[in-house]
Amino acid sequence: MTLRERIRNWLGTLLFLLALLAVAVIAEYIAPLQDMDAYLWAHPATARGLRILTIGLIVLGGVLMIGTQFVVRVGDERPLSEDEVQQEMQEAAGEERSFYRFRGRGVGSGFSDQASFHEVKEAWRQGAWFVPRWRRFFLMMLGGFLVLFGIFGLFIVIGPPWIKLISIVALLYVMLRTAWGFWRA
Repeated sequence: MTLRERIRNWLGTLLFLLALLAVAVIAEYIAPLQDMDAYLWAHPATARGLRILTIGLIVLGGVLMIGTQFVVRVGDERPLSEDEVQQEMQEAAGEERSFYRFRGRGVGSGFSDQASFHEVKEAWRQGAWFVPRWRRFFLMMLGGFLVLFGIFGLFIVIGPPWIKLISIVALLYVMLRTAWGFWRA
């Protein structure tokens, strides 16, 4: 890395920290943020309920993102021979020796998918959520949005006013950019 790149990186970091400091100062003058923070401190039951709600969104979204690929099958299963099963078991065990052998039928499955905004928009318009591939894709997207809202919502609930402001701005930015991408698709 050249000296010029190091200075550029250092200046970028310095500008980022100055921007955070500016946001912290600005947040102190935004009355609704101060009022929300004071309300949550004055009503701990409400704050606890909101924390439970946001953590629930994170958990539900995580389950959808991770679990959907195992529940909604799209026909990517294929029978494995005994040799392939043994090879998979040896790769999973690594250097360790295993005394166990697998007998019977094995099924292999993989997960990979990608789609453009245009493809997703068209699939939604055509009601393709009954097609397993799109059902899995839409459920995983829903899980991703729930995790996103849950994480930013948790920061909005538990953070000081400047964290609330950064979280609200970031969440609005993500929502607007996503909506803009789908609208243009």
